[in-house]
Amino acid sequence: MHGGGSVETIFIVGVDSCVGSNLAGTWADRYRVIGLATSSKQIRITGCSTSTCVKQDSATANHWAMQERPDWIVIAGSAAQSIWDGPTLSLSNGAEIDAVSNWANAAKLNGSRLALISSDAVFTGPWMFHEEDSSCVCPSNMAQSIRQMESIVWSACPGSLIIRTNAFGWTPDGISDAWVEKTIAALDSSRDVNFDCVNYATPIHACDLANIMSAAFAAGLSGTMHIGSSERTNQDRFAQLLANRFGLPLPRGSAATRLSDRPRGFGRGETSLSTRAISRALGISMPMISEGIEVLHEQAQSGYRSILNGTSMQERVA
Repeated sequence: MHGGGSVETIFIVGVDSCVGSNLAGTWADRYRVIGLATSSKQIRITGCSTSTCVKQDSATANHWAMQERPDWIVIAGSAAQSIWDGPTLSLSNGAEIDAVSNWANAAKLNGSRLALISSDAVFTGPWMFHEEDSSCVCPSNMAQSIRQMESIVWSACPGSLIIRTNAFGWTPDGISDAWVEKTIAALDSSRDVNFDCVNYATPIHACDLANIMSAAFAAGLSGTMHIGSSERTNQDRFAQLLANRFGLPLPRGSAATRLSDRPRGFGRGETSLSTRAISRALGISMPMISEGIEVLHEQAQSGYRSILNGTSMQERVA
């Protein structure tokens, strides 16, 4: 589980995502960070070297790993996307599963440590605060695809770090799945929006996730770990907290849902995570949801969002 070492270079696959961009923005002053956008979007993060490369075949993954020689390759792809962003995970055709396999093999061949950002939505109810080996697995095809990714990563790189989470945060301009921005816009316009009251999760700010991952890297942790907030909530309650902190009209209230049957489907049930393992391993406490929202508010005032749209580095298009 342990075997740490110095970390100098981190290569992020999926810098064009909420999680990937915030990892890059947080780590830019600690490590040499290379971020790869795997869509057609051209992303610039202040202090990082960013590139656009839609192809993720074996040759491409090996090329990047050999060229950059990172200490860690961090995959922040579709599995890292919060279920609250909506069911837009691009896993149905198997292309992203193949991509994860290619990056895992590239990490193995080039001696890089590997981290996969995975999803809390591999779980479902009825139990709360799922531990890493919880048997309450979601049977949906999407959840099974994510578990297949986890298995591929662990098989190729037994010393890898698989992190299940549900992260939120600001995103670079032009990212369509920007849940925080869309929620704030809906609250600001007083639109009658129904937020989900059924799914309960333990969402954590992506920058807090980055800080905890840094500690995990330094400690040399490996295996599957859960990282989330210290409390559970649903979208409706989260939106209320968001509105209160940003001085926006409170949501009008989603209709209470009375359930006669257990919720079914990807991310529809109870996906809250137990974080005891990572807390004990690092000797830290997980942040409260209100603390994560406070970070959001501070970043809105401090200019942090401009970091996610930086123009101070050269962009190479592969």
